[in-house]
Amino acid sequence: MNEEDRRVKRTRKLLNNAIYALIEEKPYEEITVYEIAERADIGQRTFYRHYGSKDELLIDTMKNNLIDFRKLLVLPTTALFSDDQAKSNHTENGRKLFAYIEQHEALFSIIFQGSTTLYQSLVKLADQKILKMLNTMAADKVSPVPFEIVSHYLTTATIEVVKWWLAQGKPYSPEEMGKYLFLLVLKPNRDLFLSYNS
Repeated sequence: MNEEDRRVKRTRKLLNNAIYALIEEKPYEEITVYEIAERADIGQRTFYRHYGSKDELLIDTMKNNLIDFRKLLVLPTTALFSDDQAKSNHTENGRKLFAYIEQHEALFSIIFQGSTTLYQSLVKLADQKILKMLNTMAADKVSPVPFEIVSHYLTTATIEVVKWWLAQGKPYSPEEMGKYLFLLVLKPNRDLFLSYNS
């Protein structure tokens, strides 16, 4: 990696950290590019060399800082391929997802209540991850529904359940939500998938 690449990477990391810190302090709509640049200790012109807007920066921050979220979003989907009737592992995977959302509530609230661009970017990132997992884990299995449809359904259904949970003020614990996610979204798909491969 040359010095220019290192400089770009370093600047982007500073900006990612700056917006993430500011989100924890104040409503997203009140955050300005000037504040982000100030927090990152760079000039506004430097900001615009890297990003066209604060939404664009937030999308990049999602990609870089929410890798764990994408992994956790995919984790409950592994229940589709399990013959194990015990729900403990499946609901535990869901619990981990909701606990992570709870830990990063400020960021997810912005994504879910903010612009459609942010929401669509999150759905696209997660959808690609789940589709890749489906193609890898079930390449030798029969699916009654094309994986592109299954992936999109699982992604949007899971994200909408998470979105509802946050909007309602988290009325149920992450443990309960892990169980409900399995029963509502994953179990019906798992049963259908297993019936075609038994």
